[in-house]
Amino acid sequence: MAKSAVGTPKHLSNKLKAAGLQKLANYCQICSKQCRDANGFKNHILSSTHLNNLKHMDSNQIEKYSQEFMGSFLRLLRLNHGEKRISANKFYQEFIQDKDHTHMNSTKWSSLTQFVAFMGKNGLVRVDTPEEGDDVEPGLFISYVDNSPEAVQRRLLLEQKGKSSQTDEEVSSNLLNQQIKRAAELYKQQVETLDVTPAPTPVGEVKPVKISLKTAEANSTPRVSLGKISVTKPVQKINAFKVLKPVMKNAFK
Repeated sequence: MAKSAVGTPKHLSNKLKAAGLQKLANYCQICSKQCRDANGFKNHILSSTHLNNLKHMDSNQIEKYSQEFMGSFLRLLRLNHGEKRISANKFYQEFIQDKDHTHMNSTKWSSLTQFVAFMGKNGLVRVDTPEEGDDVEPGLFISYVDNSPEAVQRRLLLEQKGKSSQTDEEVSSNLLNQQIKRAAELYKQQVETLDVTPAPTPVGEVKPVKISLKTAEANSTPRVSLGKISVTKPVQKINAFKVLKPVMKNAFK
């Protein structure tokens, strides 16, 4: 079949189709060739080039592809999400965005579930499933386990710090309880040894003397009340219009 000439609409259409992400099932990892559809992939595996490359492939090559696939998968998981929990299927869609990644059909794992179970069994990731009632998509969830020496040392320091802080709290609590107990014993001894005489009770109730002073109004007599005794004091009336007569003295007397 003749190829389309460069610059023709058919050539541009094929170029645009090749630029997009194709189906992973139609990719040949041995030949590093992406086929456009199932028919093209079938023709490729029957070609002489593919059969020649297949003769030189052994179990060591499959193990190499498996290690490359797992290493790239874990590296991207650590960089993009760290130790956060994420859906395995959702992250796999992120992983295959790179067209040059190592494909799973060239590894020893036939499915994503089998691959995730292998990593969880070897302690590379934490694998769990959503519980009933969780508003998340069904499937497996994974989170990266950092087994580097720096991370292990950091976790040990955090555990030691937690234990030391817990020990300090226990020591402080015990010391406080001892102080409270000692104070209670001292108070009890003081009460037993102290001679306290009761205060005398009053024989009769003494009523206080009430003194009330009222402002006297004009032409009124002020009253001073001492209990039941009242004293009335007369008030002198002053006539402002009264003219005083001068006193005449006899100078010849």
